[in-house]
Amino acid sequence: MQATATTALVALWLAPALAVATELKPVDAVDARVQALNDHDLEAFLDAHAPNVAIGVYPDRELGRGREHLEFIFGEVIAAKAVSVEIHRVIEADSFVIVESTTTFRDGSETGVAVYEVRNGRIQSIRFVRDSLRANRVSVDE
Repeated sequence: MQATATTALVALWLAPALAVATELKPVDAVDARVQALNDHDLEAFLDAHAPNVAIGVYPDRELGRGREHLEFIFGEVIAAKAVSVEIHRVIEADSFVIVESTTTFRDGSETGVAVYEVRNGRIQSIRFVRDSLRANRVSVDE
């Protein structure tokens, strides 16, 4: 009985320190997204994003919203193992992560910049800063 009480007290005493140590930084969600793409793991890829993630082109063109839209864009290429991402630069600023990367598909590659807003460990929005974003795949007009 004494050991159980002592264990409980130690656990309560350590809980705040453990919570701080395991708190995710915004860049962790972006890293999880990139890792999932490179591992061709659709479930992990979608899980890195909030359910109602906003996808757009900077500054204000919305392309779509939600994990379903991401699955529409990336599901086929992830299943075919036909996508990979190489990160070139990362800037972290509060809840924002700015990434320059090259995304390679079987039919070519694109280098661009994306601005990710991350809250509660999930990507809430993605704004791509580039002219061509495989527009035939991501347009909400389809």
